[in-house]
Amino acid sequence: MNLKRNQKKAVLGFAVFLLFMAVCTVVSKGIYKAGLSRVSVVNTEKRKLVREIAALGTISAGEEYGIYVPEGLRVKTVFVKQGDKVAAGDRLFWIDTDDLRNQIREKEQELKNTKASLADFQKAAFGTRRDSEKAVARLKEDYDRLVREQNLAIERKRVEFETAKSAREQAEMRQNTSVSTGDGAAEDLEGFRQAERQAAIALEDAILAKETALLSWKRQLEDAGETLEKASAEGELAAEDVRLQGQILGLQQELKALYVLENGQGYVLAQEAGTVTENTLKAGERTPDTACLLYGAEEAGRTAEIPLTMEQLRYLSIGDVVKLSYKTLLGETRKQEAVIQYLEKHAEGAFARIELTEGEPSMGQSVTMKYTWQSDLYPAVIPVSALHGTDAQGYYVYVVEEQEGILGMEQRIRKIAVTVPDKTESYAAVESSLLTEESRIVTDSTKELSEGSVVRVVE
Repeated sequence: MNLKRNQKKAVLGFAVFLLFMAVCTVVSKGIYKAGLSRVSVVNTEKRKLVREIAALGTISAGEEYGIYVPEGLRVKTVFVKQGDKVAAGDRLFWIDTDDLRNQIREKEQELKNTKASLADFQKAAFGTRRDSEKAVARLKEDYDRLVREQNLAIERKRVEFETAKSAREQAEMRQNTSVSTGDGAAEDLEGFRQAERQAAIALEDAILAKETALLSWKRQLEDAGETLEKASAEGELAAEDVRLQGQILGLQQELKALYVLENGQGYVLAQEAGTVTENTLKAGERTPDTACLLYGAEEAGRTAEIPLTMEQLRYLSIGDVVKLSYKTLLGETRKQEAVIQYLEKHAEGAFARIELTEGEPSMGQSVTMKYTWQSDLYPAVIPVSALHGTDAQGYYVYVVEEQEGILGMEQRIRKIAVTVPDKTESYAAVESSLLTEESRIVTDSTKELSEGSVVRVVE
């Protein structure tokens, strides 16, 4: 009886122990899971990326015209400012008439001096050409005389050589005869031989002198011919002639414009009705070498000039239809669709030019452009909150995968590198051979994650 009682106690104790261990396990699991990072996950989805582009610009004239006057005139008064409407004949600005007359006198003197320089140059150029022609003609005339003189010198040296040679031969014959007859008288044969050698050398020198003289003549003729060619051809002299004549023409045109201003008492008038779009003139300053002011004709239409960032420019093309909105002078909001006619990139950014086909907004007022860009269909798109990294260092995502652990199946973090072909403020298209449609990608976590972290997925 005691044995059975003891066995029952042992079984009961073991059962209590197992129950206690089960309770501890459940409690430990609860405590363990309570300490895990709670994460939210999503699957990739097929979708298009959408980007809303908005930019603020201004209304300008469809075609602008510039008002030009000669550079360097002192401005006395400016009658208009940017945005002013003008009618044909309205005064735009006023040139100081005293300064204008001084400019006219200076230009007239400069024109007189330039004309004198051209006359002197043409006279000098003509003299140079005439002298060159004379030098060439004289050299050609001197050729026959030079050849005759050189041939005569050579002939004289040849006669002297033949004479010395004959004297040497006669001396040799006399010496041979005196030896055969026993006559002891012997002439100085060596002296005759020396005279013959000197005569031969003199003949060679005369022939060489002719070659040298003809070579020198040829070079002189070539030099004179080149000088004549330069004086006659369209070379540096002709270019200088053209430059001076162009300078004279420019001065005459400037004087013509100055005379018009003088006749108009220095006033610059609008040629047709329009609106001043730009005016850089200030009283007391001098006129620039560019347009003094710009204005758009009333019938020229209106254009929206929209500054863009380089990022916005990537998603716009010529021919895209955009939505424009602006307020009228009465405060009403007008909207219309329009087509981008022109896109330009420059150092500071970019801008779009859009012709307005409806309404008559005022030049200089603000206009808002909106455009919805849509990508092609991407096979894997995730929220931007699930994407980590940068363009320079590369992108990656955290994926939850089930793995066997100490307490059974666990949810562990795996870090996967991805490429990002495109993204917006809300979504990103990703690519990786390790991602599937079933991959659970972390979008939010209560704690910082790392490779192998155990987490708790919040459904």
